[in-house]
Amino acid sequence: MAEIKISIAEIVGAIVANDLMPEQISNIEVQGDTVNFHYKTGLLIPKSVEASLSYIEFDKNIITLEVHTSWFADKLLRVFPIDQSEFFQYDHPNVIFYIQSFLNKKIKGIQIENIKFKNGKFTLTTYNQ
Repeated sequence: MAEIKISIAEIVGAIVANDLMPEQISNIEVQGDTVNFHYKTGLLIPKSVEASLSYIEFDKNIITLEVHTSWFADKLLRVFPIDQSEFFQYDHPNVIFYIQSFLNKKIKGIQIENIKFKNGKFTLTTYNQ
């Protein structure tokens, strides 16, 4: 078993450094417990919307994040939803991240037992199979 403590900024940095960030997301900025970014819509108007994510919970190997946008962007996301992937699903207003499936494909041998979030830092508890 291992315990890893990591900040939101470190997680975002690792995702960007390993080219795992979807191409629609740019101008990423971490402020406290929130990640702010621009999302390219693929539409003529608006070409992008400002959004942010905040952590909600970890349950059954799934991380739930809440998306915050302006009123107008919120309405657009309901009409033109975000593309889904094998690791992410958008279920307004939440993003569901299948972290264990992601880790199984990208980094072999790590099993997440629990994730706690406090004061801008995640504490991940892992175990070996």
